[in-house]
Amino acid sequence: MNPLDEEEVGEMIDFRMRQAGYSGMNPLFTGDACRLVWRYTRGYPRKLALLCHNCLENLVMFDKKTVDEGVVRRVIEEQECDPVPE
Repeated sequence: MNPLDEEEVGEMIDFRMRQAGYSGMNPLFTGDACRLVWRYTRGYPRKLALLCHNCLENLVMFDKKTVDEGVVRRVIEEQECDPVPE
């Protein structure tokens, strides 16, 4: 499967969240969070799914309501040695 572009990453995250049963009025991942997920994963679906899964676990551990850019950065720093792309 080819890498997804930035818009497709956001759509995939929203789709997967709805499939998992999320029915909130607001997206669970902010636009900035989706953008950072795309930049970090370069749109590769497997890496994208793993990062989002870890972000959701982090959301629960820190009792937050949405995955924002800070959550994504924290997860990237915890799980990887690769720097966050600028």
